[in-house]
Amino acid sequence: MLDLPDGRTVDGKHTPGVYEVGAGKDLEPGLYYVEGDPADEADYVLFGPTSDARYEVDYGVTYFGNYFVELEEGAVFAWDAPDGLRLYPAADASFEPTAPYRSGLYRVGEDIPAGTYTVTIEPEAAAEADNECGAFVMRDLAFGSGSITDEKYVVRGSSQTVTVKDGDWLELYADTDAPAQ
Repeated sequence: MLDLPDGRTVDGKHTPGVYEVGAGKDLEPGLYYVEGDPADEADYVLFGPTSDARYEVDYGVTYFGNYFVELEEGAVFAWDAPDGLRLYPAADASFEPTAPYRSGLYRVGEDIPAGTYTVTIEPEAAAEADNECGAFVMRDLAFGSGSITDEKYVVRGSSQTVTVKDGDWLELYADTDAPAQ
């Protein structure tokens, strides 16, 4: 259906493809770090099992830059990304971003400090974006009702500010955030 290969594991890191999640399956449940490119979109879809032994889409994400995904027992994870990118447990990631922060997903209080940021468009990524450029504050990675607590959209030549607190997740989609002055 998705025209993706089965994923492969090379030196503990997983290539783009399709994976079953669970004990004895392709991936163990847990938080994963998903490599990305700040100027090239990647996508993943998470499928959950149904009562009749089928799967249905829980949610899909199109992103720029590095990302995170929480994988649960019984799910199927389908990841389409440029060659050379990998997926691995978040605990194994050596992710040390510096300001200004480019497109990607950040754990506030762990990857970036809490505070107020100025959001501006990232021209190279914006030229490739399938969606509106912006910053999204999330309380969790469930992508359910109430997961996104704030969103700021930007266009070329404009800026917005976004404030985040420890424990939030901050997604930057085709934009750059710098600490507000």
